[in-house]
Amino acid sequence: MPNEITRCPWGDTADAQMREYHDTMYVKNGVAIIQSDVPLITDTQSALDLIATVQYETGCDCIAIPKSAVAEKFFILSSGLAGEVLQKFVTYHVKVAIIGDFSRYTSKPLA
Repeated sequence: MPNEITRCPWGDTADAQMREYHDTMYVKNGVAIIQSDVPLITDTQSALDLIATVQYETGCDCIAIPKSAVAEKFFILSSGLAGEVLQKFVTYHVKVAIIGDFSRYTSKPLA
């Protein structure tokens, strides 16, 4: 059923930091939807950990993640973190959507 929602808790193989946050992940229409109020993506290694965990636990190559689960530094484009992290998603053929309110940012690419 295409609209069926399957709850997928972080498994034993998931990164310990992610399990510690008691985040939830579920799959809907082939998209792994992450729910977290704490930053899961803080650097390139944490992005790789997230990609690996999602692919292992769900088999999905599409991820939706809330803005709250991404470090604030990511949105400061001059830091270079966004480019490094997004390159990992491209390299591993994973589509990502960061969902949230970006209206407070003055950077033209985020406006």
